[in-house]
Amino acid sequence: MTGAVEVKIRGGSIIAKYRDKTFALDPKAPVNSDYYFISHAHVDHVCGRLKGNILSSRETIILAKERGYNLPDPIMLEDVELYDSGHIIGSRSILIDDKIFYTGDLAMRPRGFLKAPKLPKAKVLIIETTYGHPKYLFPNPATIISKVNKLISEMYERGVPVVLCGYPLGKAQLLTYLFSTWEPIYAQENILKLNETCRILGVPLKKLKSYHEAKREGLLEKRPWILLAPSYSLRSNLIKVLKKKYEAVTFYFSGWVLDKKIYNNGADYSFPLSDHCDYSDLIKVVNFVEPEKIFTVHGYAKEFSMELRKMGYDAEALFSSQPLLKEFYKSD
Repeated sequence: MTGAVEVKIRGGSIIAKYRDKTFALDPKAPVNSDYYFISHAHVDHVCGRLKGNILSSRETIILAKERGYNLPDPIMLEDVELYDSGHIIGSRSILIDDKIFYTGDLAMRPRGFLKAPKLPKAKVLIIETTYGHPKYLFPNPATIISKVNKLISEMYERGVPVVLCGYPLGKAQLLTYLFSTWEPIYAQENILKLNETCRILGVPLKKLKSYHEAKREGLLEKRPWILLAPSYSLRSNLIKVLKKKYEAVTFYFSGWVLDKKIYNNGADYSFPLSDHCDYSDLIKVVNFVEPEKIFTVHGYAKEFSMELRKMGYDAEALFSSQPLLKEFYKSD
């Protein structure tokens, strides 16, 4: 069967060809293809110049438009099924004709309003391997959440404000959901805007007040409080001001914090709460799908494909972004 499937990189994009149809999977730039699959609305997975047949969730298109990407409405296609990938709001994997399964960014562990995804069987598996190295083994999310709540409680007893930092889309909404029982809680404007869009899409998020509104009304003087801020703000003047004026402490959430060689952004506390599979979960995905052929992409693609070959799988890396790992925790 696998001889009928062609998977390759063209123009920096993953192209899957099956029978007489071509599918561009999370293309980074316009490429010739019959169909374009967009797995989710993170900026490193969306190309705003695509014109043609879009396969995606409705939520992804709406969130992409909210971020300035004017994409056509998605279509439905026979013999193509989209699966919730558990990564962020609206994220999807794609199964083509019950043969080719592309995971996109995938997270198998339930977190807050994000459920564990279901997986299909497939002959060909194209799997993202951002954390495809044995050194990335994440704790149970419930353990992390409990630890964070305990630390917030300690800070509140001392009257110390807390800044929760994560990607504006995905992690910020999860943090809003997980820690919204604390009062008061504010949000940086970009996060607040995306939160409101997600609320419209049905995500059960608490309605928050913006940081600037709270500042204007003098509410920041009434400590403690929680602020939701983008991860890129950790080295910004905003955080410097919050630390100097209010003695705020910063919490950062990312799987990259397990690797001290590539992670150093100055957060006071760091937690490996990730929206991706860790190494062990990636192995579980492969074992469940039972593919005849595996292609690994992103992160530790080369290393993970080598591990899979040791296990007896026919696996190869399409391409590896390992030299760019230092940039991964900065993007969303």
